[in-house]
Amino acid sequence: MQISTGCKLAMAGTIVLILAGCSGKIVRVEIDSATPIVCDTTFNTPCGVTDTQTVKIRVWGEGKCDSVGVKMGDGSSRFSPNPYDFGKAGASTPLELTYTYALAWPGSKTIHAYSASNCLGEAFETIRVMRKTGTAVHADYTLGFAEPQLTAPGQPVNPGDCSIVPNVRALRSNTRISVTTNPDPNIKINFGCAFGGCIYGADGAQGSVAPAGFPFPGFAKYSLILKVGSQTVQGGSRVTFTTNQAGPLKVCVNDDVTSDNTGAWGITFAVDESQAP
Repeated sequence: MQISTGCKLAMAGTIVLILAGCSGKIVRVEIDSATPIVCDTTFNTPCGVTDTQTVKIRVWGEGKCDSVGVKMGDGSSRFSPNPYDFGKAGASTPLELTYTYALAWPGSKTIHAYSASNCLGEAFETIRVMRKTGTAVHADYTLGFAEPQLTAPGQPVNPGDCSIVPNVRALRSNTRISVTTNPDPNIKINFGCAFGGCIYGADGAQGSVAPAGFPFPGFAKYSLILKVGSQTVQGGSRVTFTTNQAGPLKVCVNDDVTSDNTGAWGITFAVDESQAP
């Protein structure tokens, strides 16, 4: 017989004789109620903590655990001193941790308290992280994607070269990404065709299929392309996808000649990591 509790088992054959070293259990996890909450300065909602402030997290439990782990929801983990004694029910001492969501994507995160060694139970809490730039606070991440992209002064990137979205962590698998671009019809990229014949938003030449010679054949010509590792996604003015692997988010343009490009797209990313492992 097999029991998945995270506790040490004394066994004889397939019969469990003793449940040893498992007097502790996790009851709940919470964010300190005194944590300052801020709201999107443009829309006044949603609200959450910023990526620059220190957040205090408490894990409540009973008895002694060898080790308690806390996943912060952005790919980082913290652990208790070993062992950690919560104390008796009704008079327990919480495990307190502080954390700053530096370089985290703005969006929803799931804090997960669990047994790292010899403890029962687990607990979850959701937190929303806001991106702070100067005095402004935003629920999403906005990138100004200008053409031509340069590797050095006056040197445009090669067709198919992609730019990593800066100042944020790599994405994890099973992260949901919603992408929108600036709805202003005048904010487009001119791809250098004669007589202004190819000026497009992030959807590119709608209905087109890029031939061989373009960096992303089979996708729309002159469009936004998104990449996470080997996962390649057709971008556009409004696109949602879920990552199937981990890696930095890259933005690309499907153009066979980039040196004659001018203009920009404003790209906004809404990231939900609450289901990421």
